[in-house]
Amino acid sequence: MIIVALLFAGCMGGGPAPTKTYSLTVTVLSAANDSPLAGASVEVAGNKTESKVTDADGKVTFSGLKGTVEVLVEMVGFAGKNEKLELNKD
Repeated sequence: MIIVALLFAGCMGGGPAPTKTYSLTVTVLSAANDSPLAGASVEVAGNKTESKVTDADGKVTFSGLKGTVEVLVEMVGFAGKNEKLELNKD
């Protein structure tokens, strides 16, 4: 199983110094043939914990993230995989 992560910076909230938050798009691919894996469970744990299931293209998007997060991907028939990502690097 391969995890491809795309990171997008944005600002959410108001006030004089908004906290920078990020959107993270995770694409889950089969290591055997690089085909997308629909129905994989993706959990992101960090400043908040959220779990979603990949779509037909093997993709899922999380928003409002900051700091360091851990991404855990699981799917029946495949070995689980996790990666730690630091979102606040410029």
